[in-house]
Amino acid sequence: RTAVDGHDIILVGPRRIMSWEQALGAILLKLDASGCKHLASLQLDDPRICDALRETVQSPQRTAYADAPLASQSSKARGDCLKKLAVAMCSGFFKSGSSEKIGHQPCAR
Repeated sequence: RTAVDGHDIILVGPRRIMSWEQALGAILLKLDASGCKHLASLQLDDPRICDALRETVQSPQRTAYADAPLASQSSKARGDCLKKLAVAMCSGFFKSGSSEKIGHQPCAR
């Protein structure tokens, strides 16, 4: 038996089934045959599901960076913003157009 906070359970449908409805049907048949007891079916927008998702513990990374600038942005958006910042800083440092380097990387232009 699986403890309340024990193991992961991975459910997969049959191979080559592209329809999630057909895959779900096959998964439910497997669960019924395994001795699991069907308790309820819920829609994804059910208030109980929404409440549970809100109460779910956030990942340690998300929690650690919650108050950091750009934390709510995607990694691409953060990268684009930081690139613009680096270009702006470099253009201010090297107004003469010199080919000096910052660290080991040439300054972006």
